[in-house]
Amino acid sequence: MTGWIFDIKHFAVHDGEGIRTTVFFKGCPLRCVWCHNPEGLTRKKQLSFFLVKCIVCGTCIKQCPVGAISSPGQINRSICTNCGRCVDVCPASALAEQGYSVTEDELFIKVTEEKDFYDDGGGVTFSGGECLLQAEFCAKMLKRLKKAGINTAVDTCGLVEQKAFEAVLPFTDTFLYDLKAIDPEVHKRCTGADNALILNNLTYLNNVGANLEVVIPLVKGYNLDEWVNMLVFLKSLDRVKTVKLLKYHGFYFSKYEALGWKAPPADMSAPTEKEFNDIKESFTAEGFIVKT
Repeated sequence: MTGWIFDIKHFAVHDGEGIRTTVFFKGCPLRCVWCHNPEGLTRKKQLSFFLVKCIVCGTCIKQCPVGAISSPGQINRSICTNCGRCVDVCPASALAEQGYSVTEDELFIKVTEEKDFYDDGGGVTFSGGECLLQAEFCAKMLKRLKKAGINTAVDTCGLVEQKAFEAVLPFTDTFLYDLKAIDPEVHKRCTGADNALILNNLTYLNNVGANLEVVIPLVKGYNLDEWVNMLVFLKSLDRVKTVKLLKYHGFYFSKYEALGWKAPPADMSAPTEKEFNDIKESFTAEGFIVKT
């Protein structure tokens, strides 16, 4: 059995406790306006071009078998077959393939290379995209990691069938559960999708006793005013003790350019320091452990 991923980040410190290896899976059911990993949105292989690395040597033009590259960085993506030949010959690594398949054995070897560094709660995190769109593969890998004595975490947007959670639940130490909004209309504006299933799955995980850390991105102009609704909802879930608040940033715009995609809307911004601190203090006052 194989999985479809786009990156493996070693020595990660923001995807769960301790030092971790994070595996980013391809494919996502949401289209968040602030998505920081656009290369994980679709299941298909994609080609990225990073202008800042290009040395304008023209090697890619000569190598393309379908003439999709007319000049360095000018890629006709409608005829590009994502064969990867331009990537293989680029001397400056200005071109990169986004997406590749891995077998269970291949991935297990890659994520256990740093096993000696997984002390103090560290381990392996499956992220995305949405890793649970490949729940069967994830369950097999998580079971294997648990058998090897490695701490496991699943970072999820929650928009998958409950059976996906049931498959991985026995082998997952912590769920990092993203929560963008409670109001369905606000959620739809932010992500393009309804949130009923997301809230139901979070309630399900709470009721079966899963270890949960809820991750809340705060984006002014989109979901910042939802923090009160999220606080009220999370207070009703007795298993949610830890909340991670994330400030919006726009450092990811270059990824869209590299994929040849339109940049996200420019009407997003981070909360002010006062707004952020007030929200943090409100969650803390209600007994939550707040990470930032």
